[in-house]
Amino acid sequence: MNLRRKTAALFLVILTVLALSTAALAKKQPVVVWGLNVYDPGTAAMVEKFNATNEKYEIIAEVPVGAAGQTLESMVKLMTAIASGTGPDVTTMDRFVVAGWALRGTLTPLNDLIERDGFDIGQYMSWAVEEVTLGDKYYGLPHNADSRAFYWNKDHFAEAGLDPDTPPATWDEFVDYALKLTKRDARGRLLRVGTYSSTSSWHYIHTFGLGGQFLSDDGRTALLNAPETVRGIEMIVDLIDKLGGVEELGTYTEGFAGYAEDSPSNPFLMEDVSMMLGQSPLVGTIARYKPELNFGIGFHPVLDPEVGPVTYGGGWAWVIPQGAKNLEGAWEVIKWLTTEGHVVRAEGDYEYNQSMGRPYVPRETTNIAVDTMLFEKYGSMLEHEHLRKALDVVLELYGKIRMRFLSPEGQLIRAQLSSAYEGALYHRGTAQELLDSANAVVQEALDKFWKDYDAGRL
Repeated sequence: MNLRRKTAALFLVILTVLALSTAALAKKQPVVVWGLNVYDPGTAAMVEKFNATNEKYEIIAEVPVGAAGQTLESMVKLMTAIASGTGPDVTTMDRFVVAGWALRGTLTPLNDLIERDGFDIGQYMSWAVEEVTLGDKYYGLPHNADSRAFYWNKDHFAEAGLDPDTPPATWDEFVDYALKLTKRDARGRLLRVGTYSSTSSWHYIHTFGLGGQFLSDDGRTALLNAPETVRGIEMIVDLIDKLGGVEELGTYTEGFAGYAEDSPSNPFLMEDVSMMLGQSPLVGTIARYKPELNFGIGFHPVLDPEVGPVTYGGGWAWVIPQGAKNLEGAWEVIKWLTTEGHVVRAEGDYEYNQSMGRPYVPRETTNIAVDTMLFEKYGSMLEHEHLRKALDVVLELYGKIRMRFLSPEGQLIRAQLSSAYEGALYHRGTAQELLDSANAVVQEALDKFWKDYDAGRL
């Protein structure tokens, strides 16, 4: 009897061990991802779908404040986490800073994984891939995009005696239209401004549109004070002065200057501005808050006929930091997020917007096939024809996108350009003087970085 009890007890222990072992084997491997906001309906649907369908890996979504952005604070947070071994397996990163992180040895090159799996890197827009490429190595997969588009209010055009279906084709026409579209009351106070840029990077379009660039081809020489950038900022300053000057415009625009493309208080939606350089997602905001708005969308007026129409784009990428605890899982996640994940996210966003009784406009993903499919599918559901046509223009803008700069000092270049641009608008100096100063700051930083890099100290 005692032997039977012992045998039964032993058998029970074996069954328990086997059950625990099976459970351990069945448990999914966590993949910690920084930058997935699961409070967003589409993102939540995407994470839920991956975790429900992937048999091996589970996304653990975390959103540390400022941990994966563009600022010095974000750099310090992520760098500290990587150095201490507490970094994520995957993080989102603004593409224009990827090169700087890669040069500092903090990101994992993906070439071996891409080649092993036969993964098609050509499915993404070439300029977006270039932003995550350093030398012959890929350091991320493009995640999304936004281009800069030129918007005009057709009703304002008709009111001013301008052809509502024909935007200004050149800079001179643009200046002329801006003055004609600007309205003042009997006391001379602004009632409507002819043009306004919701982005302080209007000058990027001017540099590219005049055939310039911000860095030498090898990335070691700063060109912030090149003639094209100087001239571009001078053109904008001259226009702003003709409209009344930055201080008067600042007083008029202070009520909406901070509102982004996704805000119902965007000045273009409020019809406080007749022409505006804005990001492509503004189309979705118009569809949501003011679908009846009679507007046009296209390229910024041509600045140099030899260059032709241009725009520039931004966007983010998914990258794998060095020291990721689950490299294979991280790779599976970023592949899925930048392909099938986009489709799932769009479905989630569409269903949520439908439940709220409002239209849905998809965002650009940089994945060519996905963008084409999403824009055709959800664009056809839009009630207003002019919104459907606007989405066709957004896809057309893709073909003329220029990148800003790939540099280990990308944040510094951006900050110095913005400072010089603002200073010129407020006449704190000439464009040439301010850009000379900015260029000197950037060149000093570049010289230091490349000296350390070449000496193997990074």
